[in-house]
Amino acid sequence: MRLAKLLPLCLVVLLTGWTQTLKIESWPAPFQDPVKVTARFWPAPIAAGRAPAVVLQHGCGGWYGDNIDNWALWFNARGYHALAIDSFEARGHKDGICASLATGAKVGLTARTEDAYGGLAWLRARDDVDPSKVVLMGFSNGGTTALYAATVGKVPRGVPEDARFAAVIAMYPWCGVGANAGSFETNAPIQIVIGGLDDWTSPRLCDKSKENQVPGLKFEVETLPGVYHSFDMTAWRGQPVGARSYLGHRLEPNADAVVRTAEIIEAFLVGEGLLP
Repeated sequence: MRLAKLLPLCLVVLLTGWTQTLKIESWPAPFQDPVKVTARFWPAPIAAGRAPAVVLQHGCGGWYGDNIDNWALWFNARGYHALAIDSFEARGHKDGICASLATGAKVGLTARTEDAYGGLAWLRARDDVDPSKVVLMGFSNGGTTALYAATVGKVPRGVPEDARFAAVIAMYPWCGVGANAGSFETNAPIQIVIGGLDDWTSPRLCDKSKENQVPGLKFEVETLPGVYHSFDMTAWRGQPVGARSYLGHRLEPNADAVVRTAEIIEAFLVGEGLLP
């Protein structure tokens, strides 16, 4: 096994000094000033010319899980810039929105999609980013946002026609975005990874979304047997976490599932011509 495949599990300690924290503008909603959201940026460590980039979107609890940092490093090791966006603090919900999801999320998919395209615009303006190779990756509620952001008709008003994500990776998302439609269409190839025992964001909905996808567009679902929600998160706010119940759902780290997911994502990026 190559060392690079272990990066999500063992290199969080090296983050200090690798990132910069900044403010970026969410893509402006009609008749509304853009929200300035906090973001963290990991520049590609050995970029020669223009490098690909990834926008990372956290789950409903905010960006305090170690999975965001670990995947940023994983992409860094493959020559990517990484940009993680905090959708909640600037909107007054620093501690997350998980409890409100069932009754109407306090920060909805539209706002989070505007954040994704704001991040895309920020990256495309840099002279060290390849604007044709920006990937969107989201986790749980962020994964749902990633699917929403890639759905035709959900791109925010005013985004240029050529400003689209090259690919979308959705980690254990709620797939109801497309599961209940007769058919729906994405504007980027999609790779979903979800646990077979996920009792929060059903893998069956993801299979149904794939069935409803317009033919000819790539929409892949990889279901990991015996795996629960948030399997790639081993720490929260710097404290280790194990198997636990949260809002009635089981969350459980799984190191083997992380390694398998890294293999799936790498093969997906290679297949789409998105590795340097």
